[in-house]
Amino acid sequence: MKKTIVLLLLLPLLSAAQDKLINKPLRLIETITSDTIKGSSKEIIFFYDHYNRVSSIVNRTWYLQEFGASKTKQWVADTTAQQNFEYSDQQKAPLLRRSISYESSGKRKRSHWDKTELQYFKYENGKRVRDSVLVIQSAGKGKAALKESYITTYEQTDSTVTGVTNFSNSDGSEYYQGDLEFHKNVIAEENAYHLRAHAGWIKNYTYTRFDDKINPFSQLNIASFLINEKIAFSFESAELIKLSAKYENGGTEFNWHLMNQNNPLHSTIKRGDTESRFIDVSSLHYTYDRNKFPVYCTIYIKNISSGGQFANGYLKHFTFRYKK
Repeated sequence: MKKTIVLLLLLPLLSAAQDKLINKPLRLIETITSDTIKGSSKEIIFFYDHYNRVSSIVNRTWYLQEFGASKTKQWVADTTAQQNFEYSDQQKAPLLRRSISYESSGKRKRSHWDKTELQYFKYENGKRVRDSVLVIQSAGKGKAALKESYITTYEQTDSTVTGVTNFSNSDGSEYYQGDLEFHKNVIAEENAYHLRAHAGWIKNYTYTRFDDKINPFSQLNIASFLINEKIAFSFESAELIKLSAKYENGGTEFNWHLMNQNNPLHSTIKRGDTESRFIDVSSLHYTYDRNKFPVYCTIYIKNISSGGQFANGYLKHFTFRYKK
């Protein structure tokens, strides 16, 4: 009887300890990595300062390379892009982003510096209203060294964000526009580049289903300020697992928006008529940890022709890892 009473007294404590274990502070995303296809994979790595603010985001490509006369294969990591954030004191909103991009001179060749963008953020009432950007680009084959600046302005409501970058000059109007529609998750996105009164390219993204679990990117300090931005991967068709070979297309891309509360389960990409006649329809399936964070994702992509016919099918896999 005494043992029963003691056990009953301990149950609330055990339950509280278990709740504390399960509801511990949310972990920060450390890497998201694609599967390896033909000896190559892509990875995005997140670094943080001692205030748990994002200090850097690095895009890398891993590939097998042969070395020496014996042609021994070793894994090589090649940085393709890097973002470095700067802050004032203990503020969570970034003041500056230094974006560095690299360019490869050929397949499996190490990338070299291509350009750097210094991006200064301006906020009003906690919302991003303007970016001032300075671009410095190296000279290379077929291009001259470049140094230019431009401004992007943003209009944000409770359900939309519109960003317009004006590249206008004496030759005519040229600008980029991105429109985002959301509730608690992004449900539609359109990107268009307008050149002299016509659209150079257009991409429409539609997201129709989400899970009820946690989007790990929403935990980043930058998510509530850079609300229209996303974690993006782009792959050629050779970097995907092909399920059929009826047609060949130019690959696809995957986006996880920072501001989403949950993870997308179904999305479509429709491109401009001059870019591709296929619509990409993606179904995403996740495996979660006990804290409801995704740890693994399988994506099934269907290419649908403009006439509604199935053209091809692909698979892609991603692994999520978190700080301990």
